[in-house]
Amino acid sequence: MSRRPIFIILIVTVLLPSCSRCTLPLPGVSRTLSVMSYNVENLFDDRDDGTEYREYDPGAGTWNTALYHAKLKGVSEALSLIGGGGPDICLLQEVENERAVSDLHEGYLNVLKYGYVVVAPSEGTATTVAALCRYRPTRVLTHRIHVLDAPPQRPILELQFDLRGGPLVVLNMHWKSKPGGAEATEPYRLAASAFVAERVAHL
Repeated sequence: MSRRPIFIILIVTVLLPSCSRCTLPLPGVSRTLSVMSYNVENLFDDRDDGTEYREYDPGAGTWNTALYHAKLKGVSEALSLIGGGGPDICLLQEVENERAVSDLHEGYLNVLKYGYVVVAPSEGTATTVAALCRYRPTRVLTHRIHVLDAPPQRPILELQFDLRGGPLVVLNMHWKSKPGGAEATEPYRLAASAFVAERVAHL
């Protein structure tokens, strides 16, 4: 019995806000699949949850509903430009929570008709990762990496889609940046890369 091929896409964001996309030919389908990674650079909602970065804390007076909706509008306009109707799978980094993604999806992005939304749990972190999909994920996993006595690191979101020709696995992650210095924060990135390498080898 032959195994179906597994296509794997890794989406890694470490430091700077970025946007990148790729297209995959779908076996047996007369179209391509577009996958986009978009670091939305701190999409925080307009509620004071106590976990925000200070500059995005409505309680501190530096972030408000008007700025929040301007951010949502800007992100939606950027997504709408891709392929004339948005990517088939959009992987987001630096979103605060499910509410922020829901406001984006059900409000400003409603016209793009994303049928599936996945947000990784964000306990212990200020931001998380998420996905907007036109294809139904057949499996969703959230991985958390622990390094020494430090709090759990940002979640890694793993999605599987069963397409003609084989499954597609997408890993969406946002590794720790270097505000505390490259050397001090390097163990966290090394731990994340080791986990991902092991996961890909397993798949």
